[in-house]
Amino acid sequence: MIDKIATMAGGKYSEAQEDEVIDRAIDAFNSKAKGMQLRPDANILVQLAKMIDTKRDTEIRTDDMKKLKVKHQDAEKVYTALMSVKPALRDKYSRLLQKDVKSFKKTFDAVLKVAK
Repeated sequence: MIDKIATMAGGKYSEAQEDEVIDRAIDAFNSKAKGMQLRPDANILVQLAKMIDTKRDTEIRTDDMKKLKVKHQDAEKVYTALMSVKPALRDKYSRLLQKDVKSFKKTFDAVLKVAK
């Protein structure tokens, strides 16, 4: 279906055949996000940036609608590390962070370890 959409516009959406774009589309279809989690401010990078702005420990909400308390200093290190990598890699990690609490903890700790 993605290939059909890509060729309908005469090559205008030729990047739709790239693996990263196809992976993002599949993840969007398989996402369990509901209700409030579909809002743009529920994006994990936006939540981390909000923590940096407010400079206090708050909770992060993942797509499974569970919350996890995160320290401000750790969030700042992870956000800075994610913003310093290429967008394709950042998207990969942000999808892992967004998915559920278990993958958030695992990915957050891994990025934090590298950031230190």
